Amino acid sequence: MILLNKSIHSILDTMSKKNEKLESLYNFLLQNGFEHPVSELAKGVQVTPMTLYNRYQTREKLEKEAINFWHHQFRERVIKKIQFANNAIEILLFVIDEFINTRDNEKYFFEKEKASNGFHLEYDENSFIKMIEPVLIRGIEENHFNRDIIPPLYAKFFIFNVIYFILLEQKPNVDYIFLLISSILTAEGKKAFDMINLNKFFYS
Repeated sequence: MILLNKSIHSILDTMSKKNEKLESLYNFLLQNGFEHPVSELAKGVQVTPMTLYNRYQTREKLEKEAINFWHHQFRERVIKKIQFANNAIEILLFVIDEFINTRDNEKYFFEKEKASNGFHLEYDENSFIKMIEPVLIRGIEENHFNRDIIPPLYAKFFIFNVIYFILLEQKPNVDYIFLLISSILTAEGKKAFDMINLNKFFYS
């Protein structure tokens, strides 16, 4: 048991150190973007280029690790927000709100993901679809979402519309948000949705 506890602590310590390194890289890219030579990246995270190479081996892997860390940060912020959600409809609104936040405050990551079509990867590689799918399942169970929707397909459709239509303008288009979510609502879901003031939700 003692050896097992030591092993667990060792694993947790290693994970913590890895997260600290990734957070340092994330913070540099957050402020400065991705278009920098390895020498500048290394300087930005206060290590040598060789140390950076030993950690990630390739530029592609370095960027992928940083983007995965950003995905994790996005998901954690959504989890905190949805503590205040009463139903799956409100969770989808909080997800849209977080997309607005990441567009405005994590623009280099947002644009990188958009340019690489990362928002539209297939299910196995798309953490956003995996995050939204259980929300849709919950909405079906609450009898707010139509039972004939296919959650992973609608999740992909939802992300596409948020990225390429709702976020085109600086302020979110609440009329489009209304249409996007209304399209999957049951009669009971429409009653719940009517109780939400979208202007107040996004503009207050």
